[in-house]
Amino acid sequence: MSGRLRVDWPTFWGAVFFLLIGGGFAIFGGYQVLTTHAFMRAAEETGAVVLENPESCDDDGCTWWPTFRLTAPDGTERRMRTRFGASNYGWSEGAEVTVLTNPAYGYVRIPGAGNLYLLGGAFFALGMLPVVIAVWLMARVVFSREGGAE
Repeated sequence: MSGRLRVDWPTFWGAVFFLLIGGGFAIFGGYQVLTTHAFMRAAEETGAVVLENPESCDDDGCTWWPTFRLTAPDGTERRMRTRFGASNYGWSEGAEVTVLTNPAYGYVRIPGAGNLYLLGGAFFALGMLPVVIAVWLMARVVFSREGGAE
């Protein structure tokens, strides 16, 4: 290839926009997956009692943010909330629930792949789509040679 390098600037800036937005989503999703993985490395299942379960409702439905009472192996009681609210946490006060705890973290998680890895995985996948499109645009469309034989 010879000739002068030509840059399609509007497409270049569109690709940069895709990289920034998609990269932000992918970084957020990757961070969520990594923090969940770190939590799960030393997590233990334990029984807990729902102390309160406030709800937040709008036109799309309700989300609950439960607070639990847990009894540690040494007999001390702790009061902990979930890290994220969810639409399937509609427990009544006093209900007994299995939760995941990790002594290094100040919250509990609810067992199940949808509650643990779905949020981070979805953000990562949704973020990687525009990143792949941006890389393809940069490689195939943005940069080309003028007047050279290919």
